[in-house]
Amino acid sequence: MKSKNTIGILVAIGLIAVLVILIIVFNASKGPIVEPEAVTPEAPASEVTAPPVDTQPPLDPKDVIAPIVKKVLEETDALYERTLVAYKTKINAEPPYWGKYIAGYVDAKEGRYPEAIEQLQRRLQTSPNDLENLYTLAWTYAKKGDLAQAEQISNRCLEIAPEFSRAALLTGWIKVTQGDNAAAMAVCQKAIENNPNAAGPHYGIGRLYALVGDHDQAIASYLEAARLKPDAAELYLHLGLVYERAEEPTNAQQAFQKAIELNEQYAEAYLLKGVSLDIAGRHEEAATAYQKAMVQQPVFPEAQLFMGIQSLRSEDAQTAIRYFTQALSMQSNYPEAHLGLGLAYMSSGQFDKARQELEFLKQLSPDMAANLTALIQDHLSQDN
Repeated sequence: MKSKNTIGILVAIGLIAVLVILIIVFNASKGPIVEPEAVTPEAPASEVTAPPVDTQPPLDPKDVIAPIVKKVLEETDALYERTLVAYKTKINAEPPYWGKYIAGYVDAKEGRYPEAIEQLQRRLQTSPNDLENLYTLAWTYAKKGDLAQAEQISNRCLEIAPEFSRAALLTGWIKVTQGDNAAAMAVCQKAIENNPNAAGPHYGIGRLYALVGDHDQAIASYLEAARLKPDAAELYLHLGLVYERAEEPTNAQQAFQKAIELNEQYAEAYLLKGVSLDIAGRHEEAATAYQKAMVQQPVFPEAQLFMGIQSLRSEDAQTAIRYFTQALSMQSNYPEAHLGLGLAYMSSGQFDKARQELEFLKQLSPDMAANLTALIQDHLSQDN
């Protein structure tokens, strides 16, 4: 696998490309600079020489644009890597829910926490030891950000039923969120002792191993969890991400595909499968995965962005413009989409619009633009 640059370098190369192209194309379009003729004594006819004939063919902007677009596309692995890291962070930040979808769950899932808590608390008055109700209430408080209340209720579940491993998983997640990995590991290990056939604690320990970079142990724990709970699509998403970190792309793609088989509407699994395929150079298959992600989740700026990149790669600037524009309609402050749109506009000869996208990019990241000034000057000096 190629070495990965930071996303800053990706954007840096794009900005350099924009400036180089604009400078060359706009200067070329102005034609040669003609100095005013000086008044000199008329020379004899025999001494008059014809001006040199410029035999160089006119500059074709496409000859300048194509290699720079290619250079940017060669660096997109950095963007794909950042996407994998972002999704790992995103799914680790969400408290796990392996419970039943009882009343209150949907409200909590959609962020209506007061309504969810009211329904769940009301049920406690008649069924104070209802584990599913208590577990969902603890999860709701965790999503709300009230970790102390969530942990208190989750521990109450374990007091009622020590073998209730889902509560142990939630408590472990709370400990990880609080930065206490050792306590989280102890909770999950104790849960395994109390209920060896429960998938949740193995899943929790797998997440802990993944956080510290122990890929082999993480994979082993996830596989054990999958054996005990083979219908958990979310588990395979985590497994695929760990396989990517362990540089096992084939296994990663198989894990993402398994998540899709378990949940055909799993848009994130389609996206991450596409990212893995892109890193492996299987761009056409990746495009198919991104398209399926967009079908399942129409408002998905990352999928639009990656389809735009695929279109640039196939030199279809007009389709690239459409995808990048759609990505920006969903997320206007998306710097990578502004970069891609600028490149697509240049590829189609729309240089004024390309310059505008560069300005948007500078506004979104002024510090990055300032740091790139030296890189731009260095790049130009190497071409001269």
